[in-house]
Amino acid sequence: MSRRLRRIGIVALAAAGLTAIMPLAASADSLRAVIAKSDAPPDARPVANLDREITSYSVLDTESVLAIAYYLQGDSPGLEEPLFVDRYDRKARQWRSAAFSREQRAAGGSDCLGSAVGLESSGDSFLLSTHISPSAECTLVLSTDLAVRAALYGWPEASLADGSIVYQRSQIHFAPFHAAEIAVYSRKTGRSYTIYPSKPYQAERQAEITKLTAFFDAHQDWCNQHNHPCDPELFDNALDGPVAANPQTDSLAFVIDYGSDADDPGAPPVTAGHRKVVYVYRYASNEFGFQYRELPQSDVTARFGNVPLAQLLTPAKLQELFQGGQPALGRK
Repeated sequence: MSRRLRRIGIVALAAAGLTAIMPLAASADSLRAVIAKSDAPPDARPVANLDREITSYSVLDTESVLAIAYYLQGDSPGLEEPLFVDRYDRKARQWRSAAFSREQRAAGGSDCLGSAVGLESSGDSFLLSTHISPSAECTLVLSTDLAVRAALYGWPEASLADGSIVYQRSQIHFAPFHAAEIAVYSRKTGRSYTIYPSKPYQAERQAEITKLTAFFDAHQDWCNQHNHPCDPELFDNALDGPVAANPQTDSLAFVIDYGSDADDPGAPPVTAGHRKVVYVYRYASNEFGFQYRELPQSDVTARFGNVPLAQLLTPAKLQELFQGGQPALGRK
């Protein structure tokens, strides 16, 4: 089981023993009533669904924009397509509306039908996240005029100066292991690429792989009993806390928690315990040229003190971290 469960949002999937087969709709409000709750509610008469009841919605309300992502309340207990977004540009005093079909939302083999649990602005994009399971979300990357730029199987963690989105990839919730993956959606190319994990591996991750290789080679019976693929490169690890980003230096930092709970019967015993490892990246928006350093969190603390990760991303600190030896490179 993952040590970091995703936010459930406004959907109680576990209620009454239900699993995440079909997302349940939350209690409904009229779209008019939701708009009226804004600190500066605009004239909403041009909005087509104004007097319809809506459900499972998320609101972005800032000085420049008001946006609502929602579904219309239907007769069935589940969510009914499409997913709507209404956006009001406060400066231009104009509404724009869009409805997103299953084909527009789909990502990672999922139809991404789920409650809108996040709606945020990132540069010249809107990021709309829908809840799929405790370990999975989908994110629509929308232009300011609500055109779909990308559908990501994961949830946003940070953004870069060029509009690229750093996101954590979703996972299968009921799986024998949960291995974190951090990726970047490139605003320039429209492609996504993985930055964690990234080869060549450095000492901390390689040590985990070495332990697991020896264990799996000697315990094939354990693999069969636990329905585990027993691939030493696939093991429990989780993002521990937020991703720090410095758009000016095109850099990122985050902590990965290696290991598993000692009382978890589904985890290989050699992974018991938790080992915090700091990852620092520079040239993060360069798909083929990013570089990273891996350091035990205890080493970072001994070297720099108990500082926020963001303080590792200044030009001076990055120079210090990456000097000496060849840093691991991004994709070839």
